[in-house]
Parts: sequence; C-alpha cells; structure tokens
Amino acid sequence: MNLISYRLTQAYLSLKQKPGFVLSVVSTMGLTLGALLCVVTLAYLLLLKPLPYPKEDKLYKVIHQEFNDENKFQGDYFNSPSLRHLYLKQTVFDQAAMIFYGEGVSTSLANQPKKTTTYVTPNWFNLLDSQFIYGRGFEKSEELDTYNPVAVITYNTWLNDFDQSPEILTKKITFSGTSFNIVGVLAKNFIEPDLYETGRETEVWLPWDYNTRNHLKERMYSFPWFVFVGQLKNKHSVAQAQQTITTLVDEHWQEKSSGNDFVKG
Repeated sequence: MNLISYRLTQAYLSLKQKPGFVLSVVSTMGLTLGALLCVVTLAYLLLLKPLPYPKEDKLYKVIHQEFNDENKFQGDYFNSPSLRHLYLKQTVFDQAAMIFYGEGVSTSLANQPKKTTTYVTPNWFNLLDSQFIYGRGFEKSEELDTYNPVAVITYNTWLNDFDQSPEILTKKITFSGTSFNIVGVLAKNFIEPDLYETGRETEVWLPWDYNTRNHLKERMYSFPWFVFVGQLKNKHSVAQAQQTITTLVDEHWQEKSSGNDFVKG
C-alpha cells in the first residue's frame, strides 16, 4: 500500500512540473470522450430508441421506386394513381394511411398567415395513437372521396392562433376558399414523425381529398409530397410484404402506362 502511495506521489510531482503536457493530454482525452459520447447517443437515437408509437416495430413507410425499360433506377416518388391503388387494394397492412405535405394561406386568421398543412386519410391518427385535448381525429366520414371539410389543429396552433379558446370545436379555419370545421386539437406531447423533411412541423391537418394534387387521379406524375405508411400484419414478413406490394403496384403501373407517352420506357 505504501508503494502505491509513493508511486502516485511521484507521478503527481512529475506531472506538476509539466503543466503543458498535462493540459494537452486532458484536452485530447476530453475531446475524444465527448466525440465518442455524441456518436453513441446519435446511434441510439437513430437506430435503437423505440418510436413513441404503439406497435412501432410494425410501422413501415412504403417507397415507390421507378425503373426504365433498361432496369435503371429513375426515382422513388409516388404518383397519385399508384398511391391510391395501393391504398385501396393492399392486403399486407392492418391499418394504412396516405399523406400529402403542403402549405397554405389561412384567410380566416388574423394577418392571413401561411400554415404548414398535411393532408391525411383517417387511419393516420390511429397509427400514431394520437391523443387530443379537444375533439377527435378523422373518421370514416372523412375517408377518401368524401370531401368532408374538417380540420385537426396542433396544440401550438390552438395556443397561438385561437388564444386557447375552450370553444375551439365551434370554430373554423379557411384555406383556398374552403372553411374547415375544427374537430380536434392534438395534445401538447404529440410527436410528428419525420417522413418528409426533418424538423417540419404540421400546423393544420386536413382530409386527403383537399390536397392540391388530388385532381391528378389518372395522371402518372410523381411528386415527393406523397407518402404511404402502414402497420404490417403479424402474419406477413417484410420480404413477403415487399413482394406482394411490388406485384400490386407494378401490374397497375403497366396497365396505366400503356400508350402513355409521358411515361414511355
């Protein structure tokens, strides 16, 4: 024990005579450990931390890939006909939702601000187990092709644009000449998944029917704003789902693109 104390004392006295060396070593070790901690934390957040949604291991985003007749990759954007066909005909998801990301000027609010708007089918809120402080999410009455003008707003929109009104469910919000009845206010702790742009926060949620590209139901124009997500059935593996969806979408593509010069090849 005395030998250990003696050696520690000698080491301390030796290092005390070389403060520059000590500072260099401590700084290097501090930076290295800090960088390691950042990498480990980032890896946990990106790869290991569970998503804050029920059955998060069953939630998947479907990517629509296009190839030319030489099998060369062309892009991974959905077009409206393929997206709708997948939504209506798929059999591998218990629940699924279509999403369209946009923005619009609300003419009913003071100063007519531009708002980030996201257009979804009803199961979107169920997939995320969304909680509400007022009202509800979208229902079957707001399903595809119903054109029911309702809206769900976020907590911050309710806070900043409606002064936390307790009568919020009697109010409307207007975009492009359409007045949407507010039917729900999301809880403050709602976390929106980054499916389109990192850090983008939707302020107003509207039914799918009102998105600005919904009229292209027969056009094979692809856009990055179309997204499809679903909760995979327990009986399907990812590989099985990929095969089933690929066949479904490809057959529809071949049918719709036949004789269409825009997508020839």
